[in-house]
Amino acid sequence: MRMPPVKKKRILIAEDHPREISDLKDALEADGFEVLTAMDGKEAIKLAAEHVPDLIILDVFMPQMSGGLVRLSLKEECATREIPVIFLSHLFAEKEIAGQDIMFGDGPRFGKPCDLKKLLRTVQTLIVGPG
Repeated sequence: MRMPPVKKKRILIAEDHPREISDLKDALEADGFEVLTAMDGKEAIKLAAEHVPDLIILDVFMPQMSGGLVRLSLKEECATREIPVIFLSHLFAEKEIAGQDIMFGDGPRFGKPCDLKKLLRTVQTLIVGPG
């Protein structure tokens, strides 16, 4: 008896720098994830509502809407409320965004450039479970 194909876990990357998107997308796809990308906050909300990803990686500062406001908007909707979010930022060190839990929640935060291996381990833990 054939087993049905395993559904790939879907990750949405919301980032306004094409190079960052490319690096993250390549690393995540190499790890077996399906990856969606958005270049601004409004597009991220639209894609999250349409595709309900298993995880979202959000840049803090983006056009149209900041990552913090994207997260707050997603938390207001039943379909996207429980999606884990990882924040990335060039402008803040991890310690500086650590104190802003109202906007950013209590999820993981990475300064940029981020350690891709550490980020991939965090992604695995959040949506697959501890190995």
